[in-house]
Amino acid sequence: MGLFERKPYDRSGAMASASKALARGDRQTAIAEYRKVLEHEPGDEMVLTKLGDLLAQSNQHDEARVVLLSAARSFERRGFVDKALAVYALGVGRMPRDLELVNLLADRHAARGRTAEAVKALLEARARRRDRPAAIALLQRALVLQPGHVDATLDLAKVLAREGRKAEARALLAPLVEGASGRKLRRLRAAQLSVEPSPAALWRWLRALF
Repeated sequence: MGLFERKPYDRSGAMASASKALARGDRQTAIAEYRKVLEHEPGDEMVLTKLGDLLAQSNQHDEARVVLLSAARSFERRGFVDKALAVYALGVGRMPRDLELVNLLADRHAARGRTAEAVKALLEARARRRDRPAAIALLQRALVLQPGHVDATLDLAKVLAREGRKAEARALLAPLVEGASGRKLRRLRAAQLSVEPSPAALWRWLRALF
């Protein structure tokens, strides 16, 4: 082999080097080794997932998103939907503020009829967001998937009220009050009082309370 001739591709060697690097906490070397593999096997979903995970852990979020989406979409094209879901979930776990990944995860759960899982993903993402526009978007999406979800409705009504959109908040709460009783009614009346304090709202809350 000449002095400047490239070494032949050795997948096993690169993967072993990456594993050893990770064992000693050297993410950057592991990333470099996975890149070597992808130069020759760009569609390897397993390696794409490992690389995306490490990039996310290293706060290289833009590239991590691209790599993880590539892995997930490749799994989907080949019919491995559950593996794709696992990659989306990994991305959301590492980058919980990435709304694109959150919505994609919710989409995939919903498409498989897993409404509760889709709503859970949206509400967990909302719990990490304090910016109101993002919170509103996530909560509205959750209510499209599961209308009448009490926690999402109460949360959205309060956020809308803080945004000065009290009429929307009232309209959101009113249908849930019909037929409600017990703890659910108390929570709804408390939310109505919070949205728009008034003697009438206070009286309705007290009646529900006692």
